[in-house]
Amino acid sequence: MSISPVSSLNESVSINRNPVADVLRGIGGFYHSSLSHHTLEYDCDRLFKDPSEMFSETDRLEIVNHILLKSNQNNVGRLLEIVTYKFPDYQFSPFQQVLLDIFNDMETCSLNNEAICEKLHNGGCFSQENLDVCTDRAFVLKHNNIVAPSNGEVKVHEYVLNFLWINLDCQDREKNEAQNVFGSGENQEAETEFLGKLEVWAKDHPGAKINLWIDTALVTEKAVRQTFGRLREMSSSCGVDLSLCDIRALNKVRSTMNRYFHPSIPVYFRVDLAKVLIADELMDDVDRFKYVVVSDIDIGSQSTECLFDKRTVGFLGECGYVFNRCGFSNFENSFFIFATGRKDVQESHREALIESIDEKMSFVQSFSLDANLYSEYTFGSQTAFNGYTAFRKMTEGSGFKMSQDAPRKVVKTPSSQFNFGGSFSSNSSDHRNEIFRFWGSNVPYVKRGRAMCDTNSPYLYVRLSKYEHWKPELIPLEEIEA
Repeated sequence: MSISPVSSLNESVSINRNPVADVLRGIGGFYHSSLSHHTLEYDCDRLFKDPSEMFSETDRLEIVNHILLKSNQNNVGRLLEIVTYKFPDYQFSPFQQVLLDIFNDMETCSLNNEAICEKLHNGGCFSQENLDVCTDRAFVLKHNNIVAPSNGEVKVHEYVLNFLWINLDCQDREKNEAQNVFGSGENQEAETEFLGKLEVWAKDHPGAKINLWIDTALVTEKAVRQTFGRLREMSSSCGVDLSLCDIRALNKVRSTMNRYFHPSIPVYFRVDLAKVLIADELMDDVDRFKYVVVSDIDIGSQSTECLFDKRTVGFLGECGYVFNRCGFSNFENSFFIFATGRKDVQESHREALIESIDEKMSFVQSFSLDANLYSEYTFGSQTAFNGYTAFRKMTEGSGFKMSQDAPRKVVKTPSSQFNFGGSFSSNSSDHRNEIFRFWGSNVPYVKRGRAMCDTNSPYLYVRLSKYEHWKPELIPLEEIEA
């Protein structure tokens, strides 16, 4: 048996090593931050470790394809800089140029499916496969406008759009100064902003059923009448069936959940719970609708064909719901769609987001106000939202983790949108940091936030003095509409 010299072994390894594979592995582990001070030359040496290695045109094509199709969005720009630094004569293929155009359009999201088709045709690289690749990449990058439209698969009368407004505090019914339901006094700016965005949705969905949900126990009759007048005008001019609805008319609010809409309770908790209860009730409305859409008003409107694009319709058929996508497969409840008639989904939704709240609160009520309880038994602004974690486990398990097959939809969100829950400031006086519980009655005790007006301590539960004797007095909307 002969033994090869060390030098010949090294030569053999060098000959057999695939330099492209090394670069692709380097791309997979590459991380670039806006705070990084590394030079382009330094980053190039990190990726292309051996300057003597040669790369064919096919090799370069493979490397750029990998960057455009596989890399994290935050790294694409820097990686392409490295490639053009390493190969200054490299020319992007027509298909790569379309992918690059999608990446460069992320800030404005002005491109749509039609524009991508045109670019592919102009570049001589159109095929259904290439179009699907572009659509998938846009979804991963969170481009909200490049989707495969459903082309009339869902009709406007088959879904209902739901929007919501709940005030932090009650309007003063004695002074009776509120001119609309969106806060106190004239508050023209809030009315213009909210109804202006609602009108965009209405114009994009002529013939649709649209509900605006409010809590009539917190507003004045004059404010409701003024707002209803604006909605009636919008309904007529936009050709939609626009209704003003009261969350206190929901079956579960009238039966067991009424106490959770006391004005002392954190407003974000009330809003999130109202969304849950609206969806729960309308999921039973199979005879009228196939789909229930619940959206924050500042989510960007989409046409019917894009709202129910092919991917979304597929998710709704398979899973029974889609949520606004955050990160890779996490979601936010600022926008979601449920299919009606899916009892399996409805039961999981009800158990995780409705029944669990009452069960935990019943447990908490058996303890005194100064008892130290685990965080899962603390009720605050994000408690209702946190129930979606259990809902995901029930409906998705671990099968969709970090997968673009998770039932998500990319929508246009404001820059302030939370990313999977988000967080609030640490200011003890901020109403968003309030926590609450019940003890002895259905008048809630509150800690922090507005409670700081009644106690200077962020550690004590108190009843808000201005609402200690408050009773819900509803405004019959059927009389307003008459």
